[in-house]
Amino acid sequence: MATSIKALAVVLSGGKSQRFHYSKALAVYRNEYFLNIILGKLKNLKNVKTVIVIEEDSIKEISEKINLSTYSIILQTDNNSKQIDSLRLAIEKNRQFDYYLVWPVDFPLVKKTTIEKLLYMTTGIKADIFSPYFENRKGHPFIFSRKVSKIIMKMEKNIPLYEVFKNTNIVKETVDIEDEFIHCNINTQSKLREIDAR
Repeated sequence: MATSIKALAVVLSGGKSQRFHYSKALAVYRNEYFLNIILGKLKNLKNVKTVIVIEEDSIKEISEKINLSTYSIILQTDNNSKQIDSLRLAIEKNRQFDYYLVWPVDFPLVKKTTIEKLLYMTTGIKADIFSPYFENRKGHPFIFSRKVSKIIMKMEKNIPLYEVFKNTNIVKETVDIEDEFIHCNINTQSKLREIDAR
């Protein structure tokens, strides 16, 4: 008997970055696009469906360089949108999932084992948000429940995504991870050069 998909992985690919001067999805780490690195780690995860939120202005360029034919694509038409606005688009079209994994494209080096452990934790612990934790700090990506998705859908436009963590009605769980890259936000060219030189 086939097991139904229970988690939605939402890759927040975004559009043209002011710091990169092009879409961060097409930033390259050791000959591979950021977006491709993330998609490779999400591939073949059991009971997980992947959607990618991409700004409308960037979809043509990205799809010319990365094969997106097997993925659900959600277009963000508002160039001034925040992460939470793109996440809301994904939730709106996919309300049936038990959990949502949020993976910003500028964290491409997170280990696949980190994702697997976060997903595993949802099977045994009753919590609403699971955050990876390394060296006394939380990081990305994180997972939240359907309950949290409903809260996010009711939040005001352009509210920072971290505000959802302040809600006292949700149960939060930190997950100990051996992965320094949960803190590695590669959002500038200089940061990319620094990481690439390691």
